[in-house]
Amino acid sequence: MHTACRQNYCSKETSLEKALEYLGYSPLDAPTFNMALKQAMTRLTDKEQIVLRYCYEARLTQEQTAIKLGCSERSIRRYHAKALHKLKQILD
Repeated sequence: MHTACRQNYCSKETSLEKALEYLGYSPLDAPTFNMALKQAMTRLTDKEQIVLRYCYEARLTQEQTAIKLGCSERSIRRYHAKALHKLKQILD
């Protein structure tokens, strides 16, 4: 698993854009990146979208996200890692 996915990216100071930059995606143009990101998010499963939205928009921790969704923190880490990987592939 990638180092970025092992860390709890559902933190108060981390945005989805920062997480993707950490994974190697460097947007040259913020408006274009944001539009591409919104389109890419629609290609994720509902569960992956929800996990990313709770983590980055609602700024919940992975533990809080797991409680809210009624699943294990390990499951949240898996959805989170898979979603970021998919987004990186879509955006590359």
